[in-house]
Amino acid sequence: VFLLLLHLLVSSEALASRRGGRPRKSSGRRGSSSSDSSRGFSPARVPSVPPTVSAPTIFHGARPERMVRPPTDRERAFLNESPHNNGMALLAAGQYEEAGLAFEKALDRTPDAIETWSALGVCMAKLGEADAALVCQRQVQRLKGINAHGNTEQALEDEVSSLVSASALPPLPDGSILTISIGSLAECDTGGRLWPSAHALCRYQHRIAGEMYGVAVLELGCGTGAVGLFAAALGARLVSLTDGGPTAVLQLAESNANANQRMWNDSKTSVEVWPLAWGRPVPESVLGQGYDWLFGSDVTYSMGAHGPLLATIREVLKASAGGCRAVLAHERRVANQESSDVRLENLCNEAEAADMKVITLYSEFEGERCVLLLEVKLQ
Repeated sequence: VFLLLLHLLVSSEALASRRGGRPRKSSGRRGSSSSDSSRGFSPARVPSVPPTVSAPTIFHGARPERMVRPPTDRERAFLNESPHNNGMALLAAGQYEEAGLAFEKALDRTPDAIETWSALGVCMAKLGEADAALVCQRQVQRLKGINAHGNTEQALEDEVSSLVSASALPPLPDGSILTISIGSLAECDTGGRLWPSAHALCRYQHRIAGEMYGVAVLELGCGTGAVGLFAAALGARLVSLTDGGPTAVLQLAESNANANQRMWNDSKTSVEVWPLAWGRPVPESVLGQGYDWLFGSDVTYSMGAHGPLLATIREVLKASAGGCRAVLAHERRVANQESSDVRLENLCNEAEAADMKVITLYSEFEGERCVLLLEVKLQ
């Protein structure tokens, strides 16, 4: 019995020494230092006052920096497995560039994640990338349309319908209105719709209606043909509708011309439809017409097309020997009106490189959309 008691005593002391001291008795007070240490968490994490009460704190010397708990291994693994959640954590920390990269990684895995596209748009806006933010916003709208309709094609139709102008074209001086049909996205792409720039360019012609009688008009990227047909209805002697898009676009423009022929039946107006790709040599059959006006509505959307577009405009202006004016309607597609218009800046830079210049005539609003009327000239 004596040897057994001695063995238990030695074992107890050895155990206490491994724990760093003698065995302690619980004081029975929850939140005390001894109890906290035995439970394995820091006393600083246990509130000493109710959360709604701010207890005064006295600091001796330098004020200690705020301590942020680093993520646990499990939390790190969770963030690594979920790029979206990792991006949200970086976004909350104000690390917008890193957050954007995380969201892009998440979209590689799940391209149709609405929340990720929305968060990526926030990052792009914070970084001053207005165009990228707008792309993200449109993706969100498209995906919401898909969820609502369960049909990708219908979602695209809804997206474009939300961007185009739903109103009719401005009336002609006699009060009559052109009848313009639109085409489907599947057949005509975006060229089969009426965009706000077309309305703005028609209003421009209405303002100078007295100068449109008996002139020759060339429309680039005509789409529905609305702008050129408005000129025909104002008494232009020749209107050439040209587009480099699908054949269905040219067929749509021709159909609209036939539908409105009554507007100029009593005059000597001629309306023709031609395929014309920008940047390629303009056929003599087109250049030889001696155009007085060149119009283009919403032809500045793609910055990659600015060079070919300006090359075609330059060829037409040179062939007219100074007798032709080129007027484009350009929509400002920016996050807000204070943002810089990168498309317009690129157009001006491309024009300068081609020994041309772009002049802003005026701006106006079509609903909430700001449209600039630009004139392109040779230097």
